[in-house]
Amino acid sequence: MYSTKSVAGVTLLVMLAGATSATAQTAISQSTTNSNTVTQAPGLVDINGVLSAPGGSAAVSATGAASSVSVQGIGQNFVTPSGGFANITQSTTNNGVVANQGGAVDISSSVSGPGAAASVSATGAISAVSASGIGASGLSDVSIADVRQTTTNNANVTNGSTGAGRISVGGLTGSGTSASVSATGAASSVGATMIGATGGDLTTGNITQSTTLSSGANVSNTGRFFNGTPFSISGAGASASISSTGAVSSVSSTHISSAEIDNLDLGNISQTTRNLGGTVTNTHQGTSRNAGGALNVGSISGNGASVSVSATGAASAFSVSSINSNGIGGTPSINVGTINQNTQNQGAVNNRGIGSNGNTNVSHSISVANITGDGASVSIGATGAVSAVSFTSINEAQGFGSPNVGTVTQTAVNSGPINNAAASITSGTVSGAGASVSISAIGAATATSFTSLN
Repeated sequence: MYSTKSVAGVTLLVMLAGATSATAQTAISQSTTNSNTVTQAPGLVDINGVLSAPGGSAAVSATGAASSVSVQGIGQNFVTPSGGFANITQSTTNNGVVANQGGAVDISSSVSGPGAAASVSATGAISAVSASGIGASGLSDVSIADVRQTTTNNANVTNGSTGAGRISVGGLTGSGTSASVSATGAASSVGATMIGATGGDLTTGNITQSTTLSSGANVSNTGRFFNGTPFSISGAGASASISSTGAVSSVSSTHISSAEIDNLDLGNISQTTRNLGGTVTNTHQGTSRNAGGALNVGSISGNGASVSVSATGAASAFSVSSINSNGIGGTPSINVGTINQNTQNQGAVNNRGIGSNGNTNVSHSISVANITGDGASVSIGATGAVSAVSFTSINEAQGFGSPNVGTVTQTAVNSGPINNAAASITSGTVSGAGASVSISAIGAATATSFTSLN
């Protein structure tokens, strides 16, 4: 599943305060096309200390075309059009080669600010609408009419084309913090993320997403975490990942360490996600300090924390999740219309390692100390096509109750070869409720889950 934090260094969100009948809503129509090469030469972001800014970011990225509607409230209420938003329509197309030639983010201490993110990425085309509230009380409710997104990538996307994308970090300790090295062909995203916040009920009309990676438009990521010593993860919902994705459509609502789980009222959700033949490759690179495709992590104690190395051809995802929220606002009302997901992958998907000597397809691994976080996960995987719907409550004082959801129709079809190279995960004690450790290669999967952990 995909959060609305940051994709390819582009942070997006959406929203509105309550509209009066006398004030017209604001409609937004965006059409964005790139038709030439986009190259980011090797770049370095060097932070000699802690990344502690709430919602802060440290990133090196290359992006072909991006359409975004965003509203962010950090420590105070949203600033939005007086009448709110009418329909939001986004059409985003990338026709040019995109290359991030080897970005590096080095943070000498930890990432600890709630929602803070370190990333090295390359993205072909992205359409995004999202709302983000961090450390704010009494946020205005968010209401949008229909959202329509069409996102297409027609050219190669490479992250780490002349060297691995690299992140060095001492640890992830803040709620919702993340560190990621990634390549994405095409992405459509709608969502709301609340971290240490109250208010912000979300209402939308119908959401329609069409996301396509064209045949021959290959997506490649070569990434590593470059640490002299293993870094620990203790932030609720914190994540560390190395990934490559062909096409993804996502709708999400996420609450982390908030004082309440807010109400959610969405119309019908329709997601069509296709990889029509682009090869998707994720290469986990080893170094002299982190050798042979190995990712070395210290202890994981954050509820809902995750570490992953993955490659995915095409994914459609709808998720509602809450971690460490108090629930003092009462059992939330969650209403969702019908959910229709159609996901197809026709391209080869490869998740593999590369050794210090440059040899590819070596076995790759994740080494972890003790895992004690509820719902924490460590995974290495390659997936062709996946359609997923999930409702997840972790360590809540009060759970979701019974979400009201319409008919869910899911299709996932894979016709491309899927290869997850020889892999291993080693760990100490695994004791968190619902914690998981997994290695997998999956052609096609459909999944609907309702999960409560405490």
